Amino acid sequence: MMGFNEMAASTFRRVAVVLLAVSIVPIAACEEDPPTQLAEQGVQDISWDAIQYGGENHLTLNGVNAGLVLSDSAFIRADSSLSYLHGVSMTLFNEQGTERARVTGDSARMNTRTEEITVWGNVFFVVPAQDVRIQSEVLNYDPQRDEIWSDVVTAATINGSSSTGTCFRSDLQFQSWNVCEPRGEIPRRSTGGNGPGGSGGSES
Repeated sequence: MMGFNEMAASTFRRVAVVLLAVSIVPIAACEEDPPTQLAEQGVQDISWDAIQYGGENHLTLNGVNAGLVLSDSAFIRADSSLSYLHGVSMTLFNEQGTERARVTGDSARMNTRTEEITVWGNVFFVVPAQDVRIQSEVLNYDPQRDEIWSDVVTAATINGSSSTGTCFRSDLQFQSWNVCEPRGEIPRRSTGGNGPGGSGGSES
């Protein structure tokens, strides 16, 4: 018969799998429904060592405070740099320490060593000062590459104009961005200047 601790650990693992292996509902912004996105299959095989409620992780870049990641709960293994988060809110700061952008999503995988983050499910990326709103089902953040991107269907609203593309890429200052194969009103690319509206031209 399992002891109390063994039963609690077994129950926790089942709850973790249910929370994190979540089917992602595709956004209804294109003619055909995109493939359903799932948290990676390996999550189901992980034996968790700890659960943290009300998680808080600070992001740094070159020793400077670059962001703050809040989560409802975090699932952690002692022998891994990867944490799996549920109920995610990420705030990114500029060099002056003021808010530059916000990202929210249902769940995420975070590498606590490299600070790379992948967010899944109802993902919104908002840059308030530039009137930018990006919606997707998967969004990746990599401070070492200075890039935030999605390789699945993405809806973008910029300065009141909307477009839907097959993917999206931007630097972390949102000075150079690209909506792949866009359908809608905004240009597919902007580079330089003050973000959207820069003279980047189009990509074939």
